[in-house]
Amino acid sequence: MNERVKKMEAISLRSPAELAAIEDVRQDPGEAKAKMLKHLSDLERAAREKRAAMLERVEKSPRKTFWTPGEREVIEEMRTDPEEARQKATKEMKELAQRYRQQKSEMFERVDAIPRKTLEDPEVSR
Repeated sequence: MNERVKKMEAISLRSPAELAAIEDVRQDPGEAKAKMLKHLSDLERAAREKRAAMLERVEKSPRKTFWTPGEREVIEEMRTDPEEARQKATKEMKELAQRYRQQKSEMFERVDAIPRKTLEDPEVSR
């Protein structure tokens, strides 16, 4: 049976001309890899050049800030230390919680001061 199968012609849906065209267009994996590496290195070089040009333009441009040293010092003094800001926020939160507890207790006292209005006889409910 193997001999019979080997003797049979190869069946293809493509014509020999199409197969030849496909073979011409096909690329060797090594060539494809080399082409891609060259392309990527060109991209990297272009990006590096673009970045260098951008940095050069930025360095050539005039200063955008015109603060005097005294103004810079004032700005620096106005900045808050993160630890101080955290302590201040913690203190404010504790004060807020205390005020809320106080308001809540005053509200309960006002509600408790209102006389009970019920039609139920207190002795019956005991």
